[in-house]
Amino acid sequence: MTVNVRDVEAFANLGKTLEEFWGWIEDNLPARVGYYPTPKEAQEEMRDREHTKMFLAEIQLRYPGMSLTEMRLRYPGDPHWHLVTGSIKAINAYRTITDGIAYQTITAKIVRQEITKMERALGLPDTTPPVPPPATRVDAFLTLLADRRGAYTWIPGPSETFTEWVNDPSALDHPLPVTARINCWEAVLAAAAEAGLVSMEVLRGSYLSDDGQSTADRPLKTRTTAERLLGFLVSKGTKKVTHNLETPGENDINAGDVILIEGNMHHVVAVVTPNREQYRSIQVMSLWNGVSGGIFGLVKLKEVLLDDWRFQYSSLKELPQQD
Repeated sequence: MTVNVRDVEAFANLGKTLEEFWGWIEDNLPARVGYYPTPKEAQEEMRDREHTKMFLAEIQLRYPGMSLTEMRLRYPGDPHWHLVTGSIKAINAYRTITDGIAYQTITAKIVRQEITKMERALGLPDTTPPVPPPATRVDAFLTLLADRRGAYTWIPGPSETFTEWVNDPSALDHPLPVTARINCWEAVLAAAAEAGLVSMEVLRGSYLSDDGQSTADRPLKTRTTAERLLGFLVSKGTKKVTHNLETPGENDINAGDVILIEGNMHHVVAVVTPNREQYRSIQVMSLWNGVSGGIFGLVKLKEVLLDDWRFQYSSLKELPQQD
């Protein structure tokens, strides 16, 4: 797991916008003659790409008036290109300790932290973007999602780690580690619970089977399905959309909404950037190995949809709350 120096240098050399650059990346990388990645290598490339996107987005947020191309051209007389290369080195060397084991996990929060440290080391002004205290539970939910971009490792669920956490009476006092191996809806629900959008009682109820056993204690063939585990999402009513080329893009999906995708699999994502004109361009947080290499990544909704798949969306703030 790394921020890819090759991609950062390519971005600096090409002088494209981020949107244009990632389109170019998809068309040209990996463009090595005779290179056919194994599934494992493909997953690694997707993870590295997501980490690189996080890094470039943070640099552009902090330095809107200076492009990476300018930073590169001013080097070595100007320290900003050293800020870029030094931060990448520090981020790629960062390790998160969980239960005494060091893991290489790169999150948006770590990217921000290491760039700030490098600014100080180089004597540059601290450009850490201010993060106002969340005014609502939805704001708190969105802040947690943003901080956890890059976190976790996807596995099929229900996961043992999340089940143990959700049934712990003091779960909210010790959030899941960013190194946790969980599934898509568990990443979303953990943030929702910590933000106060969903009560722990609701989550615990969804992770119990009809006979009262925790779902992780039941044989695989008798575990509850995604529909049951996420039954509370539809309990207050959801809106359904069947996705295909003819489906109109107009929508009323809001930031903080949760989307349950139904096709030949079930997938859950959280909306971070709405787009009322085109639902396909909505940005969502998704934990899945199909688009971000199995880490919690920021993707467009269209990237996790296939033709004739249906999705339902709902606002968590409509659910029962505990104050």
